[in-house]
Amino acid sequence: SEYFSIKYSYEPWMADMIMKEYGGDAERILAAGNQKPPVFLKVNDIKAGDTDIIKLLKKQGVEAEAVKPVKGCLFVKRGDAVRTDAHEQGMFYVQDLSSQILCGFISPSSKDAVIDVASAPGGKAANFAIAMKNRGQIIAVEPEKPRILLMEQNFVRLGITNVRILGLDATVDIPEFHGKGEKVLVDAPCSALGVIRRHPEKKWCIKEEELKEFPKLQLAILNTVKNWVKKGGALYYSTCTINPGENRAVIEKFLEKNREFRAVDICGKAVKFKEYKKGKYFLSLPGNKDNMDGFFMAKMVRGRT
Repeated sequence: SEYFSIKYSYEPWMADMIMKEYGGDAERILAAGNQKPPVFLKVNDIKAGDTDIIKLLKKQGVEAEAVKPVKGCLFVKRGDAVRTDAHEQGMFYVQDLSSQILCGFISPSSKDAVIDVASAPGGKAANFAIAMKNRGQIIAVEPEKPRILLMEQNFVRLGITNVRILGLDATVDIPEFHGKGEKVLVDAPCSALGVIRRHPEKKWCIKEEELKEFPKLQLAILNTVKNWVKKGGALYYSTCTINPGENRAVIEKFLEKNREFRAVDICGKAVKFKEYKKGKYFLSLPGNKDNMDGFFMAKMVRGRT
């Protein structure tokens, strides 16, 4: 692992952990952290469709193509999509393929009450709003003021009107939410080891000890928001890390203490993602064939009794 840590310039402990955990995939994962990240766009079909946007972007020198099989997802092959009129007019926003797949699994209808926890920068809430055609209600919980401002600006640009933002810490219970959420998502604060290509500083800034701290916070959030899930409703958990201590282990610890929840297969019948299926969970590793970020997702259902 010393050789790999030098070759791909990672802290030795990090290279070591990735090698122990992922064996034959380790070198691909380490190499992926040094690659230029792709840009995926989420189409805002409140305003425009895929083909219109592809044409508009082409006029401005940006080449984009639809990503099968994810509805409303474009991959930017060339050019800067953010510096275009179409972006200015809120026809799309930047969102990685992994997050778009997660939102597709959650797939809320306009009748659902949706709660998005640790919501900034608001890409998932926006995705839900688009799926719900601006109907129904989405509560976005986010503690940081500057990030809330960014979310508000994004929602205005996108023409999204059914998201209510609450500036609260997700470890604080909100009794009025008890039993209200059909779909509750915790996109948890994490070590971000799945997105090193987007944040190369993580290779050196993050200390091994911190990996033990994240699960405590992640569990604290789950233990607060579990009460917000209505009976028969679903609690989704996602991270952009590939550290199993923050993924599978957190879910297992949570389920051990909360018997009214059970894990269900998040991929459902989606054949198209079967190589990312790990038991009931979804896990994409950096360097995967679809070029998405490293990402973990789980779904738990609250019993009706």
